[in-house]
Amino acid sequence: MGSVTIDESPAGSRTSEPPSARTVDRRRAAMLAACLVPIVVAVVRALRQDWIPVGDDGLLAVRVADVGTPDHPWLGSWTSASLSLGIDVNNPAATYQYLLAPFERLFGPIDGIAIGVATINAGCVVGISVAARRIGGWAMERWMLVGAAVLSWSMGSELLYDIWQPHAMLFPVLLALVLCSGLASGVMWCLPCVAAVTSVIVQTHLGHAMVLLLVVVAALVMAGSHHRPGLPDALRHGVRSSVARWTLAVTVIVWAPAVIEQLTAPGRGNLSRLTAASTSDALALGVVDATRIVGGVVALPPWIARTGFADTIRSTPVTTGADGPAIDIAGLPSAPVAAFGLLAVLALLGASARWTRGAPRAAAALAIVTVVGAVVSLSQVVIGPVGFAAHHARWTFAVGAYVLAVLGWCASDVARRRRPAADRVATAVALTIAIVVSIANLPSFAHAQGPVADRWAMPALRRTFDDMTALRDGTAPFAGPILYDTDRFRPFEPYSGAVMLRLRQLGIDFRVENEGWVRQLGERRRADGTETWRLVQLQTTDAVALEPDACVISATSALTPSAEAGAAAAADRLAAALSEGALVVDPARIDDDLGRRLSEALGGDVGAARRLVTDGWLRGWFGDGTAVVIDPLTPEEVDADLALVHEWVESSVALVVEPIEGTVDGTVDGAVSDGVAAAPTDPRCPTS
Repeated sequence: MGSVTIDESPAGSRTSEPPSARTVDRRRAAMLAACLVPIVVAVVRALRQDWIPVGDDGLLAVRVADVGTPDHPWLGSWTSASLSLGIDVNNPAATYQYLLAPFERLFGPIDGIAIGVATINAGCVVGISVAARRIGGWAMERWMLVGAAVLSWSMGSELLYDIWQPHAMLFPVLLALVLCSGLASGVMWCLPCVAAVTSVIVQTHLGHAMVLLLVVVAALVMAGSHHRPGLPDALRHGVRSSVARWTLAVTVIVWAPAVIEQLTAPGRGNLSRLTAASTSDALALGVVDATRIVGGVVALPPWIARTGFADTIRSTPVTTGADGPAIDIAGLPSAPVAAFGLLAVLALLGASARWTRGAPRAAAALAIVTVVGAVVSLSQVVIGPVGFAAHHARWTFAVGAYVLAVLGWCASDVARRRRPAADRVATAVALTIAIVVSIANLPSFAHAQGPVADRWAMPALRRTFDDMTALRDGTAPFAGPILYDTDRFRPFEPYSGAVMLRLRQLGIDFRVENEGWVRQLGERRRADGTETWRLVQLQTTDAVALEPDACVISATSALTPSAEAGAAAAADRLAAALSEGALVVDPARIDDDLGRRLSEALGGDVGAARRLVTDGWLRGWFGDGTAVVIDPLTPEEVDADLALVHEWVESSVALVVEPIEGTVDGTVDGAVSDGVAAAPTDPRCPTS
């Protein structure tokens, strides 16, 4: 099949001297550097600050470290859509983890993740630059780089090295759309590149599958339209071409792990599970809300700006009313306003396709398909009983960046055809936008989205990581496999993924029992009854109220050790004040269960009083006037103490080891209860 050859000089510049190749190269280098510098600065800052992958980032990092080992991952991560679908499914393959594995080997399981993700994002930016240059010359390249720079700024610095799929796939999605633009305009070398990039995206996060399928099919149809008079001959030639061979080879290689897992997995393979899940009758988002989301991102203020990334799309629980389950996503424009905005954008893209030709026209037409496809795809997002998660629509910001870039390209193309000198203005505008937003993206900025929202947990985890060396340096009881107790995890806690990564880093064999965790971590980490010790993770009040004889591996918080000591002293002061009557609580405003606990505290039980303090009840009572202060305390002193205790408790995490009944030395060696077991009398407990 043929391809479109685009001259570097602006179309319609016959009456004006085009910029020299050296001038274009300098501008290209400046724009590319502007896009890349924020990524480099962000990852260097992360390494200097001892960044740790928290939450799901830690789990994903574990699987990167597993590549090429006996725990080698064939599948992508377990997806939370399983909760809505009613069947455990994984993302189709682990190709993205394979791409990150060399960085993990070179730089370690923590630094290597940040460096690897940042490098892949930077590679996508370079890919956008190179592909756009070959498809549409400098005229296209400058605007696609503007799209990349604006997307980078919208994400903020701390998402530029985030391994979490909804964020890690944003630059690859933009690259895929640029490549599809080339395919739509007849540049057939884009086809194997499209196959590779879109496969990695879909394998990493299934939420991108439908929109990319619609866009790729549209691009292929548009590519075929360039050969309409001789389409049969063109198809026969295309099937035998090197492009077809490369596309087939790429597809087979990238999808081989998913096929291997399907054929070798015990029970139903993941592809079969995904097929079964596709017939689920779970509640879907619907066209109206999909229109509101796409309209809010692509067509209406604040568009894809940083504030829009933070606030436009919000996670929303399901509510049950007279008409059954439904959701009401706050903050979105109304359906009529969103529809009008989208129609306006589609009209601009339609006019762009009408008044341009060649590659800009193909890109404008493909952008129309992309916007419509985004609405169709989002309307099918399953929300089920868990509600709508904002990250399922995060890819719409890459769509918005692409639409912005296409409109800029087409507008400058129309302008330079009418007035050739306008091309210099277009270059100046594009270069200025890229440089300004990139400079704005240099300071640290972290969205409260995904695992990055839990950055506050890193100080506690750094200390926990140091404490966990006792597990590696301990003697016999800790040498065997450890059962990591997932049943006592708090919902959406940020610690366990990082703790599992640290266990793996220390060479400690850990197992899990929950099926979802097994699918996340691999079949070889399924508990099989040979585990001799249980690792229990406790948080908040449980982490600061440990039994005196518990075998504690680590007990930390986000506070410094000296601040922790101050918080513990504040808790003791408040407990003493409560038990001694210096804090007076109105019992009429307390329910029966808490009333009994309060009676124990007022009766002189300092332990019960301290638990009311650390559980947060006293803070709530003081805030609503249920508890009042009498001399010699002052309200300001109590309020400051309560705030410090709250900060300490909410960021506290503890790791406790307890023997599994009947497995230590072949005997029952330690009491196991519903809470934390008493420490074994065996002196081999690391803190004994």
